[in-house]
Amino acid sequence: MMNWGRFLPLFLLPGLLSSYGLMGQNFGIDPNREIQLQASTKQINQFFRRFNAEEAPDGQRWYEGHVDFRSPYFRRKYIPLLIDKQAGIPDSLTSAFVAESVENNQYLSLHAGNFLAEVQVVFTWEGKLDTVQLMLSVQEEKIGSKWVIVGVQGISQLTVGHKDTGQVFLHPMSHEIEFMNLFRAFQDAENLHSYVKEDFSPDGLSVLWYEIQRKRVVFKSVLGVRFHCRQIPGWYFVLQQKLRPELNSGWLITKLERTRTPHPQSRRNE
Repeated sequence: MMNWGRFLPLFLLPGLLSSYGLMGQNFGIDPNREIQLQASTKQINQFFRRFNAEEAPDGQRWYEGHVDFRSPYFRRKYIPLLIDKQAGIPDSLTSAFVAESVENNQYLSLHAGNFLAEVQVVFTWEGKLDTVQLMLSVQEEKIGSKWVIVGVQGISQLTVGHKDTGQVFLHPMSHEIEFMNLFRAFQDAENLHSYVKEDFSPDGLSVLWYEIQRKRVVFKSVLGVRFHCRQIPGWYFVLQQKLRPELNSGWLITKLERTRTPHPQSRRNE
């Protein structure tokens, strides 16, 4: 669970700094600068810049035209540092991910599509607390862009009374009475699922929209955020914030998987 009011200190224990200094020497990067790179990735945009090698180890931006902008050498060093060392992701999988990302010139962008935010929020629903997941994506506008809600998961009210007992239904001869028995169906709210097609599933976003408009639902707070990314063809990863007193912290890849079919390329390489 995230606490937006907490930030990892920029200055860490001397013992940790000395150990990472040796790692910096092995990478061929100045140890002091390597330490700064390994410090917490505090923003999503910073994660993108480090993944793409658009930022120096000391935090200075690299722009197109700079000798190290999107350097394959630096990308091979930087991307492994963005993997959560405590997530149990095999080194072989990380190596393959890094190699394909660098060799195929694959970069990340907030505006490239295939990047979803999953926001865990708390509402009160008729006075009772309920936790749901909002799915958001970036929508491009004529001028600029914005985050929009594209889905809702976990609304407990959607699961109430979903077991069809087969004891209530619209008779197969209902057409002969001009479906006058619909009156009974719509009065039977607890068994309404028995009167719709068997694979029907309520749309969470529509339900939430309707209930908010009726003022039966009130937003309370955000509990946490994580991101789902499919921008690299053939790969899927989850990005989460890990706040802990060590260098491998901040926004990190906590889940990494190969996908069977490479996702269609979008605008990320433009």
